[in-house]
Amino acid sequence: MAVQKNKTAFQTQWLSGTLQFAPPIVVGSAFFVDSVNGASTNNGAAWDDALATVDQAIAKCTANSGDVIYMAPYHVESEAVAATSIWTMSKAGVSLVGMTQGRQRPTFTFTAADATATVSAANCLIKNCKFVSGIEDLAVALTLTAVSDGTTIDGCIFIDGQTTILEMIIGISIAALATEITVQNSFFTTFAAASATSTAIEAIGAADRLWVTHNVFSGDWNLKAPVHLLAAKSLDVYIADNDIYQLDAASGLAVSVESTTTGQINRNMVFSGKNTVAGISTADKCGQNQNYQTTVETEAGNLVPATGDWAA
Repeated sequence: MAVQKNKTAFQTQWLSGTLQFAPPIVVGSAFFVDSVNGASTNNGAAWDDALATVDQAIAKCTANSGDVIYMAPYHVESEAVAATSIWTMSKAGVSLVGMTQGRQRPTFTFTAADATATVSAANCLIKNCKFVSGIEDLAVALTLTAVSDGTTIDGCIFIDGQTTILEMIIGISIAALATEITVQNSFFTTFAAASATSTAIEAIGAADRLWVTHNVFSGDWNLKAPVHLLAAKSLDVYIADNDIYQLDAASGLAVSVESTTTGQINRNMVFSGKNTVAGISTADKCGQNQNYQTTVETEAGNLVPATGDWAA
């Protein structure tokens, strides 16, 4: 009842112009998180009664009820101790949404190499978050477990500390058999001279119906491709409309999939640092249409694979 009253108050303030921003009314309950003004002793039902951390809000959510957690602009968190998650999305169907404009995204900075953020429930949404490596060789920024089916990552930023030391080895790690994962409208970047980066998105095993769309990848991934699905056959993947600027001259690949994986790889714009080598690798069973690649920064790309004659 208290949550509903606060929803009505938000609506009234928003319409009257006395509130600068307001989330939409949600199906379930709305909870609010603010590291600057929040406190663990609050109930989280309004901005002026916000909680201090995402985990505190998750604890109040009910699975599969349409609950949404809103994070204030400039919200910041780090892991409490090494080898722990900054937060764990352990309730199915919960959305974690940053209220943001420009550079105001809620930011999660990792200060231990074995820290991470974790999704351990299905059908969650992670939106408008920034993940930053503040430690040498951060293993994984965001870990999606085997039961994270249906998770969507939308409008997020994954960035290292912009030095050859503060590197993020893996941006998003998807456990084997996690299905129907979507990564969209997000930005992945590494330091231009990175030495220990591996990949931006990696599927540890089969990742059926994985969608990777409308993302930007810019940096030096020197162990694997930014989109790396080589571990096992996946079904019906969709990798489309991404801009991939892969600087590494030794690895140089942009998208790698296991050779029997099926799906579509379409309309990606690729710069590959490995000269004369196709940036989309071993995608023999996938439809591949209107992908363009260049290995020379001053030249426009060519179709990859090359134009065919429709012969079998």
